[in-house]
Amino acid sequence: QATRFRLYHAEAGDPRLREATRLVMTPQWTWQQHAPHGQWQVHAGLHAVLTDQVGREDEAVVPWLTVKRHWWWQVMPSHRSNAWSWFVEPSLMFHVAPNVHQDQLPLLDTYAPDLDMLSMLDDRRFLGFDRYGDAEDVTLAWTNHWQAPGTSSSILTWQLARRATLKSHRVCLTPTCS
Repeated sequence: QATRFRLYHAEAGDPRLREATRLVMTPQWTWQQHAPHGQWQVHAGLHAVLTDQVGREDEAVVPWLTVKRHWWWQVMPSHRSNAWSWFVEPSLMFHVAPNVHQDQLPLLDTYAPDLDMLSMLDDRRFLGFDRYGDAEDVTLAWTNHWQAPGTSSSILTWQLARRATLKSHRVCLTPTCS
């Protein structure tokens, strides 16, 4: 993906940020294996960014690996046509990406997502393409679905998730973060 940016208001008077071209390449490999009551997923890849800002080229290449295990069970099966069904789905995710210095790249459209269930189970710490966050994280999630009689869609869903950071993050979006 190649993008050309024209920035009319440079932050903090930095003239380098007025114009930039960014090339992003994200090749990845995915493997899935169905297991009893669930599946395994392994994703590995590279996040490569090359920018050209007023004649200055910078690049960063970040390798990453994500391993996910999902389970699902039907706790209250609906053998009768008028009974509710209850499904539980625990998930476990391990994500690792080493710290690669990316401060030399311009910050064009990357931002931190809101903390919600989608971001808890996503392996990327930032949305956008300018930064790929370093990580050594483990996430455990628990999802419940209730289905009404005669339907295949969820009527009520609730989720809990907890992410544990095994190593402090060093890639940031602001120059003052630690």
